[in-house]
Amino acid sequence: MYNRFRKQEVCMYRARSACLIRLWAGTLAVCAWVGLFAPTPTSAQTPPAPPRGQMMGSAAGAGSAVPATRTPPVTEPPASETEVPKTTEKPTATPKPSSPAKPSPSPPATGSVPEPKRPPLPAATHLDESVPAFHIAQLLLQGEINGDRAELTATLDLDINRDDGQSYDVPLRLNQAHILAKGYLGTGREGPVVDGPTDEGVIWRFSGRGTHQLKLKMWAPIRLSPAGRELVLSLPAMPPGFDAQLELKIPGPPIVVRSSRDLTVLATTRQGESTLLTANVRGTRLDLLWSEPPEVQTQFLQATTSVTLRRFSDRVQATAEQSLQPEHAGVKEVEIKLPTGFELDDLTGQFVRSHEPIAGRAGWRKVLLREPGGERIDLNLVLSAPWNANGGTLQFDGLVVPEARRQSGVIRLQEFAGYQMVPRPGQFVRRDASGKTQGIEAFEFTRQPFQIVWDVQRLAPKFAVRPRHVLFISDGRLVLDSRYRFEVDSGSVEQAELLWDQAAAEEWRLDPASISEDARISPEADQLRRSGSLLVTWKTPQSGQFDLKMRLVRELSADTRSTSLSLPLFRNARRLPPTLIVAAEDQYASTLTPADPADAESLSQPATLDDLPATTREQIQHQLRLSPIHAPLELAWKPEPRTISADAEIELRKSGDGRIQVQQTVRHTVQHGRLSVLRYQIPKNLLSLIPSGTTDSAIRMTIDQQPSIPRIVNGVIEAPLPEPRIGEITTYFEYAIPVETQATAEIPFLTPGDASLPSVRVRIPEGEPIRIVTTDEGWQPVPTSPDALLWVASKATSIPVTLMASQTATFRFSIERAFFRTRYDATGLMEGACEFHWTGDARGLPLTLPEGCEILAASLNGQTLTAAAGQVVIDPSTPARLIFRLPAVDGKSRLALHYRSTQPTAFAHRDLRTVHLPKLSSDVSVVRSLWELELPPGRHLFVSPGNVMAEYDWRRQGLYWSRGPSEAYLAERRELTQEMEQLGVTRRNGAIYEFSNIGPIEEIRFQTMTRSLIVLLGAGMSLALGFLFWSVPASRSMLALLVLAFTFSLLSLWFLEPIQLFLQPALLGAVLSMLATMVGQRSSPLEISQLYIPPPQPPAPPPSMIAPGGASPSRIEAHPRGSSLTQIRGAGPVAPTAIYPADSPEVSP
Repeated sequence: MYNRFRKQEVCMYRARSACLIRLWAGTLAVCAWVGLFAPTPTSAQTPPAPPRGQMMGSAAGAGSAVPATRTPPVTEPPASETEVPKTTEKPTATPKPSSPAKPSPSPPATGSVPEPKRPPLPAATHLDESVPAFHIAQLLLQGEINGDRAELTATLDLDINRDDGQSYDVPLRLNQAHILAKGYLGTGREGPVVDGPTDEGVIWRFSGRGTHQLKLKMWAPIRLSPAGRELVLSLPAMPPGFDAQLELKIPGPPIVVRSSRDLTVLATTRQGESTLLTANVRGTRLDLLWSEPPEVQTQFLQATTSVTLRRFSDRVQATAEQSLQPEHAGVKEVEIKLPTGFELDDLTGQFVRSHEPIAGRAGWRKVLLREPGGERIDLNLVLSAPWNANGGTLQFDGLVVPEARRQSGVIRLQEFAGYQMVPRPGQFVRRDASGKTQGIEAFEFTRQPFQIVWDVQRLAPKFAVRPRHVLFISDGRLVLDSRYRFEVDSGSVEQAELLWDQAAAEEWRLDPASISEDARISPEADQLRRSGSLLVTWKTPQSGQFDLKMRLVRELSADTRSTSLSLPLFRNARRLPPTLIVAAEDQYASTLTPADPADAESLSQPATLDDLPATTREQIQHQLRLSPIHAPLELAWKPEPRTISADAEIELRKSGDGRIQVQQTVRHTVQHGRLSVLRYQIPKNLLSLIPSGTTDSAIRMTIDQQPSIPRIVNGVIEAPLPEPRIGEITTYFEYAIPVETQATAEIPFLTPGDASLPSVRVRIPEGEPIRIVTTDEGWQPVPTSPDALLWVASKATSIPVTLMASQTATFRFSIERAFFRTRYDATGLMEGACEFHWTGDARGLPLTLPEGCEILAASLNGQTLTAAAGQVVIDPSTPARLIFRLPAVDGKSRLALHYRSTQPTAFAHRDLRTVHLPKLSSDVSVVRSLWELELPPGRHLFVSPGNVMAEYDWRRQGLYWSRGPSEAYLAERRELTQEMEQLGVTRRNGAIYEFSNIGPIEEIRFQTMTRSLIVLLGAGMSLALGFLFWSVPASRSMLALLVLAFTFSLLSLWFLEPIQLFLQPALLGAVLSMLATMVGQRSSPLEISQLYIPPPQPPAPPPSMIAPGGASPSRIEAHPRGSSLTQIRGAGPVAPTAIYPADSPEVSP
């Protein structure tokens, strides 16, 4: 019976837990149904909660020691804003030194886990808690060697940074030292620890904030080893980057110090009969090893040599790097045998003092060292030998170091241009196949003496020459600047012969100073005129592609106006078509006539002439490509008066304030002279609209895209040029004329003062409410104009127009697609970018930035736009208003703009924000707009904007669901962000939200929320519902589940995004609740108690004796002695207590 009753109670307990779990599952199903079957998901991604950070102790971070008093790992909240409570423990021992009491010591720190980023301190934390409690600032070891011991004085500076009354134990180590005396300087207390652990050697206790200076007089033993004498001493740990200083005086002859990773030798100086060693020690161990070299030592374990052979003109240069490893330290001199036939040009090295030939031994050199060499001696040698230009043999050997046990090395042969090098089999030499890279052939030798010989065969060079001649005509002389571009196909060019039979007849003279620096000619300047040829040689053989420049001058009489022109050629060269460029001074007009028209053709695309002066480029009159073999040309020139021609084009637009915007472009062409001042006549009706002194504000003027400030003198605008100009000059004017609607108005325009306009063209872009009225001035439309209404007049002084009232709302042009991007950083600083795409001509594009923003960069069709070039105009009164001056483009155009806010706006945990995007003028329409929003890490979109359409959908990534853009959006974005990528605006990996709209986007409102708050609210609501189900039995019913489902469905009509956003944290809270229920069920065992019932009394009297007549007797069951009362705890407050008699059939045995 007991087991059966227990099983029933356990089943009741488990049934209640299963009911709670089923209610949770039903609730989660309702939330999932509401979130997943919504018509349009618009909520943001909810990443998992960030991991918890870890606070690290300051003493462990210092890496020096641990304070004597153990501090708790968690800092208690401060009692006030200015005081931090201190924790102390009862001292357990009394120190022997001056310290009155010693707290319980803690073991020294042996290391700490590196902390990548220290979290910010709480607002009430004292500054002392943010820095280590103490650190060793300086450690200086001074002393000298006395026999088999080092007598040292250690000076240690310790800084205690906290004024908390605690004592700190500092491990000084110094295990090998024998301390004789100590000295102290400071305001605190100190003393050695005598009852602490001895693993760290000497431990010293300090107390009191400030600097403590401790001096210890001691000695340490000197070890003897085969390598020399050694001093080993353990040192206290210092902060990272701090080194201990060592000053040690070693008596005896000069020493050689072995290098060590933790020991840096700064200097070794001789002081009488001793050596003063100055060094730095990094780490906690001083390991100094030195030896005394013998008087003479010339034996070496190994000599490694690396040689590179190159050819320079008539010499062969060998550059050798030799590394010698002495058998014992203290080498003072080295003997080397030089290669046969080579001369020593230079010998350098770290320890080299001088070098001299050895008497009686030809080809041998003795190298003297400044001081005894260490473990390695490096020598750098430069040698050279004569080179036979006709070929022959090249031999290399030598660089022998006597008494060296092993000698090996590598010989690298640079490509000898124009020669074929065939190696012969040599003694102890073999080819190194791995070294043949980039024209270098390598050989290695394994023993000395080695020898390698090459057979040198000269190759006949094959090359082509492409000439470019620039002929300049000036008063009384002709100047021919020639550039010959050599293209060597095989071999190398060391000399070339220039042929010019007509040089003497035409009296050309060579300017020797004009020859290229690496080329040489005969010192006889008249060689070309006397023999008709010129031999040009190069200092080094030339291969590949190179240039040769020279200048020739021909003097003319004052009345010469024509001449015959021939050009020089190179012998044995493949002739390529030469280019002839003719330039003349401003006042000359030239003609160039070939004997055969087929020998010359004008260049449709002029050659790039960046190497010519700018003034010469402006004076070019002819560019011809001649045949490789051509007859002489006839050149004639004559002076001409200066001529100026002009052309004007005007564009009319309606501005937002009802005025007509005039954009006038005037192109000047100046020939046979230079122009220094531009002048333009202002019509009287335009001059009357300009107040005195406001010319620069009334008319905006640029010259060749450079801003210019005009001045008005007697009704004429004068604009001086920075320097006299010739050629084409483009001037741009912009001004506005007030007109009335439906009335004919005369629009004035500027006319050049130095030239007449043969015709004036007026452009009216499509959609502008402006019409030209036909008058007697001869304005005629051009019906074939493809992109705008075009009118032309030849003798007009103004433009009669009418502003149509019915078309005042017509858009000037249309932006086909606009892309906007808004990015916020953690501080709330906004960075934005936009890109516009359109087709057609849009020369003036006004744009207004959001308030408090500044422009960073702009570009049009891959070209950067700048304010200095007049392409971006910023209104000084309204810096946010920009006007882009764009060139005329017939096809598609794209404009990108990068800007940012000047003041950050901090985020709140739940933040409501309004974004203003760059705004175009009212006469510009936008067909489609796209917008991207990037939020800082840890922040997500809570409520998306209502006036745009989302371009993302939910996707599963592992265990989490996140949002990602659609494929169609990504394809469209790649097309719309080409110009922005050139400005450096790229898509990053943060939380990015994509939206689109039909038409423009100007203002957007949205809400964001931090990730921690999202997890808190989502998981918190889930846990709250679980607590409700557990505490209120009435909620564990199907009716409550249906009410909850209806409530979520009703709320999703208005708050769909928050429900979807909280779904993942809610799932997390539900899983945690179920895990808690399961753990509680398994970890709480059932408690069973038994109550003993004493045996029953004698049988009760019959019922008739107890109840009156006619009354219904009560049933009384007697229980024999020995029956028990059993109660099961944990079944709930309503669990009954069952009592059965011992012989009852309900009780099982």
